Amino acid sequence: MNNVWALVWLGIGLVFGVAEVLGAGGFLIGIAVAGVGMAIVAFLFPDLDAVFQIIMFAITATVATFIYYKFFRTTDPKKDVEWHDKVGSMVGTEFVMEDALDSPGQISTQIGDTRWSVRSDTAIPKGTRVQIVGGSSTILDIEPKKV
Repeated sequence: MNNVWALVWLGIGLVFGVAEVLGAGGFLIGIAVAGVGMAIVAFLFPDLDAVFQIIMFAITATVATFIYYKFFRTTDPKKDVEWHDKVGSMVGTEFVMEDALDSPGQISTQIGDTRWSVRSDTAIPKGTRVQIVGGSSTILDIEPKKV
């Protein structure tokens, strides 16, 4: 029965790990890592005092959480674009016009696998390479691509 604390810590690590996988957003990962780490320590050193283990768990969970937020949380390549902002994520995309925009205004054209409303301040002939420069919820602003 010397490894009871190892099983307790392993259980804590697994419970918080599963909770993290279910969508906690990263703040439980430190607790899960600390729980598994303390399970290993308690297994290797079964005579450690319970108070010492709890203090080490708290310190390890805090450090692991800070490490996660410092090194892994900030790796999003487009931090300024919301995930649900489709127009914002398309800014800078280039494509070839499949439909002609005969005069300044708005038309519907194919971009990839979706049909979008596009608008421009200038006429754009069919086959012209254009770039998305902005837009609103369902209308993309385009300009002819400068060579």
